Amino acid sequence: MWDYLETLPVDQADATVILLHGLGSSGDDLIGIVPEIDLPEGIRFVLPHATARPVTVNGGMVMPAWFDILAFTGDSEQDVEGIKRASAELGELIQAEIAAGIPAEQIILMGFSQGGALALYGGLHYPERLAGIIGLSTYLPARDSINMDDIPYAETPVAMAHGSEDDVVLPEWGELSREHLELLGVNVDWQTYPMGHQICWAEVQQVSQWIQRMLG
Repeated sequence: MWDYLETLPVDQADATVILLHGLGSSGDDLIGIVPEIDLPEGIRFVLPHATARPVTVNGGMVMPAWFDILAFTGDSEQDVEGIKRASAELGELIQAEIAAGIPAEQIILMGFSQGGALALYGGLHYPERLAGIIGLSTYLPARDSINMDDIPYAETPVAMAHGSEDDVVLPEWGELSREHLELLGVNVDWQTYPMGHQICWAEVQQVSQWIQRMLG
């Protein structure tokens, strides 16, 4: 299982947010936004670190990545097997939280960029109902291969936010992902912000509202 940072021991928590970083990053790069998310006590954040691997789109450079990225185009071939492996590893992390006493319906998956892609894919394929999934500046990977039979709990709340000026993960990739999810019966709360490939303060405030709503 991946190494990770945690903000609260699991035996002191009522709920868990698993926060997945973007390509070439680590959990350390997102830990700073956690205190900015205004939340009640008892919500634990787990920030795993992706394994370093060669990334095709970056000339084979070795860097932390949840799976390989073959190209930065919406219709390019995707590392489907790598996405499935990462989804299975994410499932192991969820199971560890459940085994430690956090119910599945009190676990939220959240991620930025490539981490958001894994949160969406892994959360939608997870065999138990989760509290929710939040994807920031991201997309649903391998979306055309996903049908209604692949999603055990389409009623799991999904929220997505994207920068209207994002030139890394283009806004239309996020919009196409939202449209595909809605066709599958998934309700998506969609927000856009006048920014690039980043996280802004207004978005952090929205994330706080989403988390509290998902956890009831």
